[in-house]
Amino acid sequence: MQQETTSNSKKTTILVLLVLLAATIIYSVLSTIKINNNKKAFETEKLIKIEELKAVQKDFEILSLENDENKTEILQTKQRLQQVIDSVSNLKPDYTLVTKLRNVRDQLKAKLKKIKEENKRLKIENTLLATQKDSISTELSQVRVVYDSVSKANENLKVIATKAEELYINDLSAKSVRIKKSGKVVESNRAKRVTGFEVCYTVGKNEITEFGDKEFFIQLVSPNKKVLGARYAITDPNGRTIKITKLSKFRYDNKMIKICDFAEPLSGEEITAGTYVINVFDSNKLISSSKQTLR
Repeated sequence: MQQETTSNSKKTTILVLLVLLAATIIYSVLSTIKINNNKKAFETEKLIKIEELKAVQKDFEILSLENDENKTEILQTKQRLQQVIDSVSNLKPDYTLVTKLRNVRDQLKAKLKKIKEENKRLKIENTLLATQKDSISTELSQVRVVYDSVSKANENLKVIATKAEELYINDLSAKSVRIKKSGKVVESNRAKRVTGFEVCYTVGKNEITEFGDKEFFIQLVSPNKKVLGARYAITDPNGRTIKITKLSKFRYDNKMIKICDFAEPLSGEEITAGTYVINVFDSNKLISSSKQTLR
């Protein structure tokens, strides 16, 4: 009886041990399956996060092509991103690695969003600046047109004022005369008797002209086109020399005045028969002419 009890006890012990062994084996198998499943999940998650990082990298590539203001920051971010992708590609996936990749992805997306918003703001500002620049350019063009118009008007007014200030003469006459030894002046039209020409003219009234000492230039031209008595010279607007016979000086007080001067040839110059031309210049501008014929 005692032997039978002992035998039953041993059987029970063996049965319990077999059950424990089976449970241990089942647990080990289930743990192995779970670990393998976790590894696959982490590996899948790792690949997904790397692909997401590559997508962010592509966004930064596009952004770098259309953004000049943040090029340095974008370049540094791209380099960091490439380093992260290269460093984790061969690492075994686990919870810590996946979490790190998720954090890096979120940080880079936030930075990408910030740069895009900044880029959008800068583009709007640049558009406004370009619009303002065009507006200012248009206004400057309009001001330049007005300025040119005013300048042209001022030039025209200056020309008008200059012309208005000019003195004019009328009643120019030239008498061929002979001066006797006694000093008496006798009019004559015989070339052999004439010693010179009495040139008279009237200066008109002009209240705009500045009063004071004035001078005109008298030129005596012989029948053979030679200037007689060429004691002076002036220069015309083209730079050519104009020979002058007489400086006709007078004092002008803005009232009409009659002037008479004597124009004669130099010693050795002969007065011959023919038509003489008497010209009067104001500065280098011819303002009046008269003729006198001698026989």
